[in-house]
Amino acid sequence: MRLRPRHELIDLAIASICENGYVGEAQVEEIASRLKLPSSRVYGFLTQFGELPGKASRKVVRVCAGPACYLNGADDLYAALKDKAHAGTDVIRDPGLGSWHRSPAVRVEYPDGKAVLMEGSSAWQAFDALPGPENPGEDERGGTGDGAASAIQAMPGSRLSPWCEAMAAGSMPEGWNPGLFGWASEHRVEALRSIGEGGTPKNSAYGGLPRMLGAAAATQSPTLICDAVGEEVENNAGNTVTALNARAVAAGALLAGAICGAGEILLYVRWNEGATTAAMEDSLREFLPSSGMNASVHAGPAHIPSSFDIGRAGVMQGIMLWQAASKYGWDEVLYDDHPLFILPADIIYKLPWLISRDGSEVAPWAHNRMVKVGGCLAFPRLVEAPEDLAVTDIVSGLGLRPERGRSFKAFHCGRSAPGPVPFGVAMEGPREEGAEILLLDSSVCMVRWALYLARRAEKGCCGGCTPGRLAPKVAVETIRAVLEGDTRGSEWPGLASLLEKAAGLALCPALKRGIDPVLYCLANFGEEFVAHCDEGRCMAGACTTGSTVTG
Repeated sequence: MRLRPRHELIDLAIASICENGYVGEAQVEEIASRLKLPSSRVYGFLTQFGELPGKASRKVVRVCAGPACYLNGADDLYAALKDKAHAGTDVIRDPGLGSWHRSPAVRVEYPDGKAVLMEGSSAWQAFDALPGPENPGEDERGGTGDGAASAIQAMPGSRLSPWCEAMAAGSMPEGWNPGLFGWASEHRVEALRSIGEGGTPKNSAYGGLPRMLGAAAATQSPTLICDAVGEEVENNAGNTVTALNARAVAAGALLAGAICGAGEILLYVRWNEGATTAAMEDSLREFLPSSGMNASVHAGPAHIPSSFDIGRAGVMQGIMLWQAASKYGWDEVLYDDHPLFILPADIIYKLPWLISRDGSEVAPWAHNRMVKVGGCLAFPRLVEAPEDLAVTDIVSGLGLRPERGRSFKAFHCGRSAPGPVPFGVAMEGPREEGAEILLLDSSVCMVRWALYLARRAEKGCCGGCTPGRLAPKVAVETIRAVLEGDTRGSEWPGLASLLEKAAGLALCPALKRGIDPVLYCLANFGEEFVAHCDEGRCMAGACTTGSTVTG
């Protein structure tokens, strides 16, 4: 049975947080009564999002739980803050702070909306915020935490594309004018051709903008969701692009809508990034009158506990995520009986340049891709690199080195090849726009890293099918047993087969995407599992075998 969409559910929850600072039991009952839903269903939906405060507090301390922050000690920092926090402070593991930051990072939020971001070594100063005065002075709070990345850099010997050059300035191309919306609508084939000459890497997982938009244009009145949050929230390229140049993202989404003949365009932003939301709303007010389209800004949680393909759609429907998983886990995606397409902001923002250029020649930056380089580094990097440049070439070209004389051990490589892969293995690297190269150094225990990845998979599955509920849980328990020296850890060699079978039986792609990195750990770093399980030692020297693993 198909349930009626409840677009208002998440909107009412966010409104409650903005008014009260949290969404608690009374607010859940009020929302349920207003929407004529069982309170259990509203509660079940909202508790999927750990980033939403569920109780009243004088301060909310958000500890980034992204992979780079985890690699740099965020887990220990969270445990210490949680242990010391008093009754008036709510300490939350956040899937990723919207601000571009060094790792680890903590954001302290106050009831009046002010916030301060603490990053790198200063993150441990968050302890000072726990027992502080209930209403600290403005000088103690710092800024709003809506920061963005430093300027994007080009690889040595390469040059930035015009959209990356304009990113930090928040500017639009010289040929930009509102009449391009009408032109794109009337000349769809020419617009797609202009995009194809320099839009995205040819071998992108998205198939490039022309194929994506061409598929949408072939459908009847599609719905477009411009995702300004992104898959990985921590130092995310899409989130950063939107913070730096919201006008380009909004204009790009409307141009995409004009090419596709979209019936509705939703620009999805994170609920607690006020400056970005305001900039997007201002941009729509500027562009909508001349575009003739229906578009709106939708604020919601950054972390959707399901895959990229189904998560945003699940929130837009406002129904329980296990229902969204079975509904949106297939190639044909529907939204109110209309096809739905999810377009990443870090691709869409370049459309104003691609539409306005004459396309008379192939530019030297054609098919470049933007990547974020992070992990075991002092500072993350946002880089635009040629499509055919390998990971090792990017790392050596930027002169990146681990701290304290360590060496790089492994890397993750974007969406289509999740990793981890041994650093010496020759791989071309991520071809997707906005993909991440996550570097791990020799101090990282790959068994402990596998446990972190398994926990992420467990939280990332909506629970709508038995494989999604049980497979990540089994992975967590088995890997934990390896680390603790428990006899059950000897079952780890059969874990890969179990996970692969579970992924084949799951109702949607969320499980496979979550457990693929765990499978890479098992396949590429099995010797570290053997050392832990059979020899009782950690090859990285990062943990004491036989000790209890927290979290």
